Amino acid sequence: MDSKSKIITVVLLVLVIGVGFIAFKFYSDNQSLVQENNKLKKDRAGLIQENSKLSHRYSEARNEAQALQDKWQALQDKVSAIEEEKQDLERKYRSIAQERDTLLSKLKEYKSGGGVSISSTPSYTGGEKSDQYWADFIRQKTQLQVVVENLKTQLSDIKVKSSALEKENKELSLKIDQLAKDKADLQRRIAFKERAMELMSQDLVSEREARKKAVETLAKLKQDNIQLKRELVLANSAKVKLNRQLQQVTQARELLDRKITEVENVLKEKALQISQMQEQIEKAVREAKTASPTKSSAAVELPPIVVKPDSKSQVAVSGLRGQIIAVNEREKFVIIDLGEASGVKPGAVFKVVRDGRAIGQVEVIETRKEVSAANIKEIKDKAIFKAGDTVVLR
Repeated sequence: MDSKSKIITVVLLVLVIGVGFIAFKFYSDNQSLVQENNKLKKDRAGLIQENSKLSHRYSEARNEAQALQDKWQALQDKVSAIEEEKQDLERKYRSIAQERDTLLSKLKEYKSGGGVSISSTPSYTGGEKSDQYWADFIRQKTQLQVVVENLKTQLSDIKVKSSALEKENKELSLKIDQLAKDKADLQRRIAFKERAMELMSQDLVSEREARKKAVETLAKLKQDNIQLKRELVLANSAKVKLNRQLQQVTQARELLDRKITEVENVLKEKALQISQMQEQIEKAVREAKTASPTKSSAAVELPPIVVKPDSKSQVAVSGLRGQIIAVNEREKFVIIDLGEASGVKPGAVFKVVRDGRAIGQVEVIETRKEVSAANIKEIKDKAIFKAGDTVVLR
């Protein structure tokens, strides 16, 4: 009885520990998945915010690059206009220089007297110069002096204009150099902005891929979470079923305890009766010894003692029936409610029957007074042995 109780207690304890471990594992896995899911949600929100910031920065950089491109184009147009103006001024300068050179040559010819011809010079009459001649000569000289003064004034103006043009040319050269520097600076800035935009585009692509992977991982985790919830529900159902089986085993144990208590009471009554009969026999023997010779010679007749054979002490016969009271699937053995009192010995083979159909066989490996342990020898049609299945000795 003690061995049977210990085995049942150990089996129940193992089942309870297994169910508790499975439930704890599912709970811890569920909690870890919930935490990871929350973390992924926070990461996703951060990625979305950072993506919007990068998009805003990309738009600003793109607008700035467009503005720099427009400014560079305007500077290009301005440089082209300045180049055209410079060429026009150079043409004017060359024209004025040619005109100045022409005037200078004319002035030199006038001073030398070789290139000046006076068409209105009066002719000599009689080898002497008349008053009219000198008057005309003075008038022409005066006119020539006026012309020379005008030429000198024009030459001075041309020199001033030439100096102004040279100064303006220098200023234009400085402006062109500055514009070239600005152009180079703008080109460097545009190249830097283009490189920055390219890097930002690559970052955006990487972030999109990472976001896509995160979304896929999140979906997979959600699917795993749903699967774990289903498994948790199944585990809870199995736990409820095991609790019911535990209750059934507990009830069967209580029933066996009651039966054992009744048998012990019957044995106590039988022992008491045997003790009373022994006292009566001893009393009768004493009375016979102390009685008279006539009485002592008489035979003392006692009621015959008939010992009835106990059916449980006999060797088990074919067709003996019992039930499975516990199953250990991991170790592949069962506990049946038949033991040494029923004549069961190690090596006995029982058929396992359910609903009138044989579903397997078990072989006894160890016996106690009221119960036996048997290895699962054969299983038919992938059946699963359960507590309450009938066993029949072959």
